Amino acid sequence: MGLFNFKREWTKEEKKAVLKSLCYIIGADDKVVNAEGNLLASYFHKYKLDSATAMYEQASMSQTTMELIIRRFSEEDKQLVLNYWKQAVSCDGDINPNEVTVLVVMAKECGINFSTLSFNPKQ
Repeated sequence: MGLFNFKREWTKEEKKAVLKSLCYIIGADDKVVNAEGNLLASYFHKYKLDSATAMYEQASMSQTTMELIIRRFSEEDKQLVLNYWKQAVSCDGDINPNEVTVLVVMAKECGINFSTLSFNPKQ
């Protein structure tokens, strides 16, 4: 089972919201390494998104809109998003404190339970 498996088809807006959240985490340490680029490429492929269009569209979405969209997800989808976020933090083998902080703040704002959150590099 791959990282980007899902049961319910997300809308275009939902896909953009999750992409935006991934971009927030990945950009929190002011660098994007190959592993993070590969993670985004996997997301684009799984959700059949054109990378240039998706990046442009997520950039035009407000943080508030992103949070409201993710907040409406089912608990199952929220846990899937949390797993994506954990992967974004750990995929480069460096658990950056800024990325973790962004993840925790977004989880609170999006109504995602992160009480059992732990990280292992290269999960």
